[in-house]
Amino acid sequence: SFWFVIAERGSKHWNPKFRKERGQKVLKIEIPDFDEARRDEKLTVEQMRSKLKEKGVVPRRTWNEKPMCIHCTRTVFDPYVPPEGDGKMSLTSTPGIKQRTEEWGKKGKSYLALRKIREYQYDFDVPLFAEKCQEIYISANKALETMDEDKLHELVTEKCYPEITDSVKLKTIHWDFIENLDMPRIVHLRHDVLLTKENVFAQATVRFHS
Repeated sequence: SFWFVIAERGSKHWNPKFRKERGQKVLKIEIPDFDEARRDEKLTVEQMRSKLKEKGVVPRRTWNEKPMCIHCTRTVFDPYVPPEGDGKMSLTSTPGIKQRTEEWGKKGKSYLALRKIREYQYDFDVPLFAEKCQEIYISANKALETMDEDKLHELVTEKCYPEITDSVKLKTIHWDFIENLDMPRIVHLRHDVLLTKENVFAQATVRFHS
């Protein structure tokens, strides 16, 4: 009599089917090359570019800084809203008290903006600036009458130029300044920063009565 002993290896799957598919379940891990960084230091620019191209990585662009000049803002920070009745409502009435309270709050913001302006321009004179604004206003309207584009670019901002020229194309304008009924005065001052804290922009609203 004979005895046969059948032994099976523990690593062999009991089902011979789908052997190929089971073999594809193994993941091949790429071991990092810690010495690659040291070798890359000796490569030239073209060799590094070719290596990145093989890996499908876009090479870094060279950092170029260009100066940018921003003359004005495209919006008004806090538009000035004139009070009802030109701010002459009676203080004994409820609307008058409310109007005066709002006016005090707006004046406080204007004083803060004035202090910020004088940090950069210590000799800033409010009445003198209002007179200068009136001169610019008269010169801009005279230039608009003759459609002197170069003069307008010197006097008005990039935001104001298209707004005052679009409505007067192919039109004849006759404009003249006669006199002031009231002296020009600043009624609104605001300031804000753009991009960084060093780029401070100020806006002034000047009241004309002519």
